[in-house]
Amino acid sequence: MPGNPPLADFDQPLDMLQDCHRRVERFLAMLARAGDEAPSPLDVEWRNALHAALEYFANAAPLHTQDEEHSLFPRLRTHANRPDVATALEVVERLEHEHDEAAILHAEHDRIGRSWLARGGVDAADRRRFVELSTRLQAIYVEHIRAEDEHVFVTARSALGSDELKAIGDEMRARRETARVGTLTD
Repeated sequence: MPGNPPLADFDQPLDMLQDCHRRVERFLAMLARAGDEAPSPLDVEWRNALHAALEYFANAAPLHTQDEEHSLFPRLRTHANRPDVATALEVVERLEHEHDEAAILHAEHDRIGRSWLARGGVDAADRRRFVELSTRLQAIYVEHIRAEDEHVFVTARSALGSDELKAIGDEMRARRETARVGTLTD
């Protein structure tokens, strides 16, 4: 995937999730800039940048959501008797709804972006909608990422044991290996 290489590895799953947040921010900013600045027809530089960002949100970002919803959040729930975890789980409920909302917005964003790539250009109505979607996604993610980085992940670091963190990292690795194999056989 384009972008900076991860700073953490699967032995540090919470750090790896935070690294992913930096990529989300960077690719969202690029999509917003594309909506505002990309020429129509697209030049090679903008085509490559738009393609990379759309691919990131179509392929890598869903793995991140699965990492949280299928690995991290369920393990936090097993510690719900701790007051700090109980508070974090209230935030998690909101985050899960935001994942659903963002997925719907990303699907439309992707449809417009892929059409833009295929045609080399975008009409005024689709460009406006692309900008609206970019703005909405950035608004969701700024608070979403802050809540995860500053609250949920901090709580997870204190609540989860090394075996739980290792299991999360192993599951994250397996998801990516499965995704990689899937793209080779499709």
